[in-house]
Amino acid sequence: MSRSVAILIPPRAELSSVALATDLLQLANRYSCKRTGELRERPTRQAKAPLRTRWLSLDGAPVRLASGAALNVDGAIGNTSSASYDAVLVAAFETRGARDWISTLGTLSPVVDWLRLQAKRETWIAACGGSIGLLAEAGLLDGKPACVPWWLEAAFHRRYPAAALQRSTALTHAPGVLCAGPMSAWPALALRLLREITSPNTADWVEKTTLIDATAPASPEALQLHGLVETASLDPLVARAQYWLQQRYSEPVRLDELAASLAVSARTLLRRFRQSTGLAPQAYLQRLRMESARRMLDRTTLPVEQIGRQVGYDDPAFFARLFKRESGMTPSGWRSRAS
Repeated sequence: MSRSVAILIPPRAELSSVALATDLLQLANRYSCKRTGELRERPTRQAKAPLRTRWLSLDGAPVRLASGAALNVDGAIGNTSSASYDAVLVAAFETRGARDWISTLGTLSPVVDWLRLQAKRETWIAACGGSIGLLAEAGLLDGKPACVPWWLEAAFHRRYPAAALQRSTALTHAPGVLCAGPMSAWPALALRLLREITSPNTADWVEKTTLIDATAPASPEALQLHGLVETASLDPLVARAQYWLQQRYSEPVRLDELAASLAVSARTLLRRFRQSTGLAPQAYLQRLRMESARRMLDRTTLPVEQIGRQVGYDDPAFFARLFKRESGMTPSGWRSRAS
């Protein structure tokens, strides 16, 4: 029996969320062709493919991706209101912070209406990254577990209190709905969706072929950014401050500069940051730098002095003393501990 999947591609879509899902669907389609005895393989975007995939945009016009490239699609959601799908995957779109995310959601109300219509038809609906907000806008996550990229958690929690937000979680699964927050979980999301709309044999074959683990989309280390995500604040001011610091941790940072960027006084920022995280902004910045240094020591062969400069410390001796105080050993000792 044939199955159909619509991949909805919003403006500023992230290509990986489209291409990876399409490739996995194509693998499943190839397997289905062999099992059904097809004399020739039908690519998944052909009309008579066992597992048919359609790329849709709001109006049927090419979509401008986050990279700036244009991607041609197969149709428009407005022209397919009568079409029925076994599954809909909403590709991730680029966001430039919580405010930009909320603003973008406001421009996609036709998508929200279309998702409600598909849900009424008992279609499986999945979303990646910031597009999970569209499912929440449609009410599809009310009372259901949901996850989003960690830096959107505070804004999501405030805007959609009816959703059961699972903080620092990569992938959530509820009847009819799948969410994958970080990019590391998008392959597992596509596999989970395959398992819901195809046979277990097909899903198992794709999982074994690709070596993607649908049960473990990301390690706890990757999800928590070495313990930093769990300190992401539900205080919107502090969450914005954390995001600002995470984007600039290797640069010289002054508290008054950070406060000015957030339109508050340094005193207010310091008070709320400490109340929310138990740390001063500079201590949080230092933790970011040390975690980045440890990762580089583990994963590269860069000289210790160069690593220190890359995380914001031009004085090698000061970096070494600070690293030892924070980590219990010197940078060189950290690097050689597992050898």
